Amino acid sequence: MKEQTIWCEKCGEKLNPSKAVWLELSMTDGKYYNQIPDGHDSQGAFSFGKACAKTQLKINEQPTLHNYYLGWNALCDSKMDESTNS
Repeated sequence: MKEQTIWCEKCGEKLNPSKAVWLELSMTDGKYYNQIPDGHDSQGAFSFGKACAKTQLKINEQPTLHNYYLGWNALCDSKMDESTNS
């Protein structure tokens, strides 16, 4: 059986299904979790690359929307640096 093609929820990179990180999205607070907290309603699991999942979980700790965008801008900048240095 052919494996399904999946992409990272944040950066859009094609992922190896066996290495993807699956995070659950809470409809209660709009944050992603490794495991949905008690009392939260899940919107389902979404695939992430390892670096994006780590960044997403770190963003959960940030108290403001501004910091959310700063986190993703830093991730995008680091990915661009990696691609230009290859």
